Amino acid sequence: MSLEKEAQEENKREMIKHKERNMLLNEQLKALHKETEVQIQRQTEQRRKEKERLIALEKSALEENTREIMKHKQRNLLLSKSMETEKQKKLKKIEEERRMKKKARKKVYKAQHRETGKLIALKTLVLHEMNDNYVFKCVALEQRILRLGSERQCLFLSSLVCSFQTEHYMCLGMDYAEGGNLESYLTEGALPLERVRFYSACIVLGLQFLHEHNIAHRDVKPENVLLYGDGYAKLADFGLCQEGMAYDSINMDICGTLPFMAPELLRGHYSRSVDWWALGVTMYILLTGNDPFSGANAEELLGNIITEVPDFSIDVTEDTMLIILNLLEENPGYRLGSGENGAEDVKNSPFFQVCCSCILQTRFTYFCSYLL
Repeated sequence: MSLEKEAQEENKREMIKHKERNMLLNEQLKALHKETEVQIQRQTEQRRKEKERLIALEKSALEENTREIMKHKQRNLLLSKSMETEKQKKLKKIEEERRMKKKARKKVYKAQHRETGKLIALKTLVLHEMNDNYVFKCVALEQRILRLGSERQCLFLSSLVCSFQTEHYMCLGMDYAEGGNLESYLTEGALPLERVRFYSACIVLGLQFLHEHNIAHRDVKPENVLLYGDGYAKLADFGLCQEGMAYDSINMDICGTLPFMAPELLRGHYSRSVDWWALGVTMYILLTGNDPFSGANAEELLGNIITEVPDFSIDVTEDTMLIILNLLEENPGYRLGSGENGAEDVKNSPFFQVCCSCILQTRFTYFCSYLL
């Protein structure tokens, strides 16, 4: 009986312990569950805050990007306006130059020199229009260079025969060019390669003379190349020349004839190598009958001169294409003729090597050909 009672009491104690363990376990589970809920709430809150932070960062980045895009657009707009303004200024300067040159109303007459009886081209300028300082400088400059060519007996420049003044006119008498100018021969298109080679060689030798006397022509073009009875093509029209242009001299005046102007001349910072660019344009026109650069208007033409490359779809010899590409090199530092050797580098190119050495012997052959 006592054993049974002891067993019952032992069983009760075990049950009490089991209940206590269960209660403790339940409390622990409750505490753990509560802690888990707190952690979940905390993580949820952190995720919410992180999401809000990311959204805020994304919004901030988007706003910053939008601001940068707007700034970029504004800068581009300002730059575009600045470039347009710069283009307009350059075109205005070129137009002003053309207008001023036109203002110096000059007429050229075929006349006879009283003392020698030889035919001369008599250029007359109205005196009252020479009161303008620009016009006066151009006329005086042309007279000096014509006289220089005459005194040094340069065969490749138009030279001065006489100069005098009447009551109303300033007159410059120059050698008469029986063959007219090169431009007049382009009405029917391109010229034969050998004629282009000969005329171009004459221009090279004329430019060599000018550059050796530190003069940049700045307006080389077919219209300013005259064909004479002695067989030579000679440079003329020296009103836009710039004196004091040594090999390394820099000038910033914008002047010339737009289709023949080098990119750096249009930018307003150039050396006398702009003459070699103009020679390249002239040779291209003589060979093709077309301009290497074109545009629907002056502004587009200016842009194309700076950015485009001439089309060589025409059939020309390799040495012909090479010299024109080298003369039309956009970077003046790499342009043919721009180095210290100047014209010698141009003369030594494959295109000219033979012609420049025998030009004195071939002159009458070519003169006869263009008179026919």
